[in-house]
Amino acid sequence: MSDIINDLTNVGSINSSMKQIIMTLKNGSNKITNQIIKDLIVCTKKRRKEQVDDYLSYTGKALKIDKKEQKRKDGINNKIKNDFRGDIVDTLQGYVFGEPIIYKANIPGNDEKSKEMQKTIRHINYINDFPDLDSETGKNAGICGFGAREAFIDNTNTDIHLVDVPPWECIFVIDPTLSGEQFALRLYKIEIKEPDGNFSKRWRVHWYDSEKITVYVQNDRGDFILDSSVDVNPYPHLLNGIPLFKFKNNKEELSDFKKVESLINGYDMVLSYNQDETEALRNAYLLLIGVELDPDDAEQVKETGTMEIPKDGEAKFITKDINGEFNENHLYRLEKNIYKFSKVPNFLDKEFQTSSGIALKYRLLPLENKAISKERKFSNALKYQFNLISDYLNKKQMFFDPKSITFTYTRNLPIDIGSEAEATTKLKGMVSEETRLSQLSFVIDPKLEIEKMKEDAKSFPNLDEIQ
Repeated sequence: MSDIINDLTNVGSINSSMKQIIMTLKNGSNKITNQIIKDLIVCTKKRRKEQVDDYLSYTGKALKIDKKEQKRKDGINNKIKNDFRGDIVDTLQGYVFGEPIIYKANIPGNDEKSKEMQKTIRHINYINDFPDLDSETGKNAGICGFGAREAFIDNTNTDIHLVDVPPWECIFVIDPTLSGEQFALRLYKIEIKEPDGNFSKRWRVHWYDSEKITVYVQNDRGDFILDSSVDVNPYPHLLNGIPLFKFKNNKEELSDFKKVESLINGYDMVLSYNQDETEALRNAYLLLIGVELDPDDAEQVKETGTMEIPKDGEAKFITKDINGEFNENHLYRLEKNIYKFSKVPNFLDKEFQTSSGIALKYRLLPLENKAISKERKFSNALKYQFNLISDYLNKKQMFFDPKSITFTYTRNLPIDIGSEAEATTKLKGMVSEETRLSQLSFVIDPKLEIEKMKEDAKSFPNLDEIQ
């Protein structure tokens, strides 16, 4: 990971905006050049480095507390890391993606086509393990501001595969005057054997347009040339759009913890300095009044912890007066604000644990609002994903209409079935059965549930008809 950081900070000194790059592409009939690749790498250097830093901080590495300087002569220098970043990201990920997204084909008035399409969705799900894929993509979006996927058709030309791609490896070229990404680039390091037998790391680039993928590699002069190791270059990707696409975390593409990083860093620093002072108390100076100690006696005191004091003598430790109450209150305020401004509740908070019913919903409201925003961005990317693969599936004689897919998200929370059952019982006869059953969080498909209830009713005798 450190190699990536060094590479990103030493790519070059070209200063070119994305707008200028788009104009250069347009003026060159959308043909990619060595200089455009270089400009794109440098233009996005800062953003990609920030994403690497955010990922490292999520894993507990490269944090601000790691740079805490040694200032004490006694050698004490604690660097305590509190995993608020992980708690924030993991809580949101579990809340939104802990329960698998339900993908359902629904073509009004055509049950046969719906079943055929549902079978195709199940097959794609089986090949790509959607529950795990969605969870990881959602986590990457929460850490880096957006997640990314690449779609490709396997070598046998039979199955479509979807894989997560590290966000810092992705560059999306977007023309504001048009919709969606018109081009995308993926870059990563590979090892190349030099003529002298040594290996060196160089950039490898995949350039995506709506029809094909072109692979480039960096030569010993730093220029990008076609990769001769690829048999057919460029090659068609057979999909209906750009195979590399993003899953935004929010419109601003910020990580879940970006707005509270200063608070987290402050918490780490305060707790670390408090720990320094606590440890320093063990090394407090011993004040002796009316007592004479030679070096040998001092060593004996260290070893045994006891000493003889004359009647008129006195011994006591010199300790620093630490305002514990102030420090506790300060840490409490920092922790409270971290959860408040990240919109993620502290589930270990006593007030939260004792909440129920409408009070619990109010406490979850900020989290729910943030989750809804995540859902919308994620669903937009899923719509693009299924539209991307639709043409290929239809050409394979597998009926697939991307507009007919619905995505259902289920909150991953403990369910109070008793309260829900009581509430829905009161609604009986006041609303339709479908609407009433939809209020039960454990009922995924109210229509299907009604059909099951009808089937169950047939298997039980009508007591009114029994004489």
